[in-house]
Amino acid sequence: MKMNDIITESAELTPQQAKLASLGRILMNQAVTEKDMELSNTMSKVGNELSRFGALFAARSLAELVQKTGVSSTVIKN
Repeated sequence: MKMNDIITESAELTPQQAKLASLGRILMNQAVTEKDMELSNTMSKVGNELSRFGALFAARSLAELVQKTGVSSTVIKN
């Protein structure tokens, strides 16, 4: 296996990861217009982690997402 094969394989997102990344970017964009600063910060933190979901050092599960953002799974799911 060549280095280019490894880099290409690791850089490709699964369809689920791509969808989460897209939702993360949407959430971050909506956070900018949110007037409630606490909610805006929460949206931004979760959106940032979702946009990198599955990447090296990023969350790879809901439990890790909760740990990295400090936001409860109930809030994330809603």
